Amino acid sequence: MYQGMAVAGDAGIVWCTPGLEDLLTYGTGELIGHPMTDLFPDGASYQRFRTELEWCLQSKGYLQSSVTLKGKDGVLVDADVAVASGPASMSGAAELIIAARRSQRCEERRRTEPVASLCSRSAFESRLREEVENALRGKRPLSLLFLDIDGLERRKRAGLQDGASPLKALAELLGDPADRLRAAAAYSSSEFAALLCESDTNEAEAAANWLRASLTAQPNASAPLSPPRLAVSVGVCTFPFDETDPGCLLTTARQAMLLARLAGGDRVLPWRGSARVLEGDMNRLRALLRAADLETLVAAAAAIDARLLYKRGHSHRVSELAEILTAELRGAGKEVSIARTAGLLHDLGYVAVPVELLQKPLVLSRAELVQIEAHAETGAALLRDMDYLKDELPLIRAHHENWDGSGYPLGLRGEQIPLGAQVLRVADAFDAMTSRRPYRTERTVDEALAETEQMSGRWFGPVVVSALVSIASKGWPAHAESPMHAVAADLDKE
Repeated sequence: MYQGMAVAGDAGIVWCTPGLEDLLTYGTGELIGHPMTDLFPDGASYQRFRTELEWCLQSKGYLQSSVTLKGKDGVLVDADVAVASGPASMSGAAELIIAARRSQRCEERRRTEPVASLCSRSAFESRLREEVENALRGKRPLSLLFLDIDGLERRKRAGLQDGASPLKALAELLGDPADRLRAAAAYSSSEFAALLCESDTNEAEAAANWLRASLTAQPNASAPLSPPRLAVSVGVCTFPFDETDPGCLLTTARQAMLLARLAGGDRVLPWRGSARVLEGDMNRLRALLRAADLETLVAAAAAIDARLLYKRGHSHRVSELAEILTAELRGAGKEVSIARTAGLLHDLGYVAVPVELLQKPLVLSRAELVQIEAHAETGAALLRDMDYLKDELPLIRAHHENWDGSGYPLGLRGEQIPLGAQVLRVADAFDAMTSRRPYRTERTVDEALAETEQMSGRWFGPVVVSALVSIASKGWPAHAESPMHAVAADLDKE
């Protein structure tokens, strides 16, 4: 069983458990004030311990280790100790010992049931749906962590460490019923998801940071055969503040992880505020995005949407409608895929527009309008180095051109506007009409259709408007707000 002590620099030991005194044959209180050097057989063993202690105090606040100590009578004793930086209060000391002894129990469980608590993806997603329903009924938050563990495969290939050890670290957290971590699953050889119940974003972020520190801890990093260091990127998504649908929770948590990795990795990134890693110098962002895959670009666009509550999911909905409109106009084929991708990325350029300006309720000045209208050109500029997006770029750049030439950025008119850009113009406007805004309520589908038809030949290409009317007659789009938003509103008030 772990024994504990607190140390305070030159003051030496300022607190210890009675069991440690017994183990080292000291009387009650005799260890208090002793320098730590007195407890080690020689200076070299003390220095090794001191180096490990300083590293652990910086990373997680305490050290737990198996060491050889020298008793009062000079006899060497093997001991499991937990050491904190003092002076320590009794409550702090108790927390130290509880944490160390809990870790010891987890280690014993891990040896007998290494990964028993990790479930399959289908079981995890089923549990997620159940817990979302429970959170909805109880009006309580829950959070999802999505982890990418870089270096795990290199460790396995090097044969220096059991590649399943991160799985064990996740699994051991599940054994204590007091923990909020209810389920975890592997999504690939290096990606894992974990579900935290009754945890808001701040609590989930703290848990994710603890987990990241635990997985990356490597006290013997200077050893010749030290395994490659792990770098852990974690995305955090919270119900109902970030997402309300179980499937979207999982997708969004992974998107946050992708952005954490894009920003350099080895960090925890909550979805709320994740767009901050994209803001700033556009040349820096363009360089970052140049190496990004399409999935990461889509995550970036979604995070930019999520800066504003009323725009969450906007690009996804525009993409869906653009895909269906293009299929109605052109049938199945490459153009459908191009429209889908362009819809997902069409508002990426809003990253250069301050949120405060987008939220401004008053009439905008001409300079402010110019700044907002520049988002179409900015988005295209950010993506111009991606050869795999060469077909999408003209659509992204021209998605605010109007049929009568009154749009931007080039003032194109009629057939000068690529058909895909005409489709995006209609899909973008239709989603804006049928979504709630701070300055107005959302329109019904029928009202939005009527307004779109009124603007046919002015803002919108007539052939695209006809396609919209056609698909609407077949029952699309169904645009309904989730009832879970009421829960989010209540929790925000609290």
